[in-house]
Amino acid sequence: MDVDGTMWLAFGSYWNGIYLMQLDPATGKRISANSTITHLAAANIEAEYIHKRGPYYYLFVNWDKCCAGIDSTYNIRIGRSTSVTGPYLDRNGVDMVNSGGSIFLESTGKYLGPGHAGILDENGTSWFTFHYYDGNDNGASKLGMLRLYWSADGWPVLTNDWSALYTFDADAREHSAQYNGTLQSGASVTNEPGRGNVLNLESPGAYVSLPLSVANANTFATWVKWNGGGDWQRIFDFGTDTTHCEFLTPRASAGVMRFAINTGGGEQQINAPFALPTNAWCHVAVTLDGANGVMYLNGNPIATNVVNIHPFYILARSNYLGKSQSAPDPSFNGRLDSFHIFGRALGAAEIKDLAWAHPALAHRYSFTNNAWDSIGMAHGRLMGNATVTNKALKLTGASGGYVNLPPGLVSGSSAVTLEFWATFGVNGNYARVFDTGTLAGSFGAGYFFSVPTTVPVDNGCR
Repeated sequence: MDVDGTMWLAFGSYWNGIYLMQLDPATGKRISANSTITHLAAANIEAEYIHKRGPYYYLFVNWDKCCAGIDSTYNIRIGRSTSVTGPYLDRNGVDMVNSGGSIFLESTGKYLGPGHAGILDENGTSWFTFHYYDGNDNGASKLGMLRLYWSADGWPVLTNDWSALYTFDADAREHSAQYNGTLQSGASVTNEPGRGNVLNLESPGAYVSLPLSVANANTFATWVKWNGGGDWQRIFDFGTDTTHCEFLTPRASAGVMRFAINTGGGEQQINAPFALPTNAWCHVAVTLDGANGVMYLNGNPIATNVVNIHPFYILARSNYLGKSQSAPDPSFNGRLDSFHIFGRALGAAEIKDLAWAHPALAHRYSFTNNAWDSIGMAHGRLMGNATVTNKALKLTGASGGYVNLPPGLVSGSSAVTLEFWATFGVNGNYARVFDTGTLAGSFGAGYFFSVPTTVPVDNGCR
């Protein structure tokens, strides 16, 4: 229903595309037998939804394969127009009738085959709903809802941020317990002097297996100490076979460190100028933004190339640390410390944050200008009169002023450390620096917290 009361029906088929026709508001039927039917979009496409905001009509559609559980490749694409009848152009100005459509939401982590957009505007806040297949639950169909934001140039922005962190303190569990791995064939956790516990892959054939969902990501980062040896060892190799995979090798036969990705139509590569150094701890990262890939060493970019293959198209089923999809390739000889995976492509400053942070750090709230997590993507929200000033969180003690952090930060952990810098004003009894737990009615049921009552007033403390 348009703002002037005009009623429209968007419809279509997977094979022929999306169409639009005007309806009679009194009957709900086509406004006349010979009224215009407009072609809006074409591709292997369905599940259309039109949303009006400001001067634009936004057309959401789905591409590719639905209803196949963990094999679904559904992804939501978008274009916009100043007229409900189009033309609808994507972010690059390509008409959706000519197979245009910018990717808006794709498989990431356990959220496989997202589809069928819906938007609810409530008191100035936009919410986005979609269905997906849960990669951690055998592809069960589920409904997702995320906060929808709008960019300064009028495009909807959705961030399904997630991350997985393997600290290898005791085994291959993931810090949130959602993507736990398994030590295989002699892989072990050992103590490295001056560094703590690390993953030891020095035994021949040792590797770690990870669940299928972790391959659906756009940033991979880890600390590596490579002992050297034969070409084509794998730091990681996520995929199904040798032509459907993404991997990072410390040295290819060309003598350089290489990231490569392939979905059966040819390999795309990022090649460093040199091989990974041996016998020294190095921080290595690769980011993919859908158009280009960047390789980093110790927080600095060292190579880039065109990489427009999206990892979710691999349909990975065998994800390894230290092992190749190709049986003749040698297993990795060395150690890993802190393997980190992110759903989105991190920027250069974020990669440097990772390289400079302690390997076991799961979350970090620096309060540079908001309450975002710069390490683990578990972003917080400023509530009430809480503000960020001069790169610090300011809390006045007024009721309702606090930072709300997402659930699950510590619930998957068997041990936890929290630290912070603070300057304390005058506080009453049981004022909380932090309080994490669960509720039973209006009282805590399982929790731990910190109060500053024994800390000197107006003194910077850690």
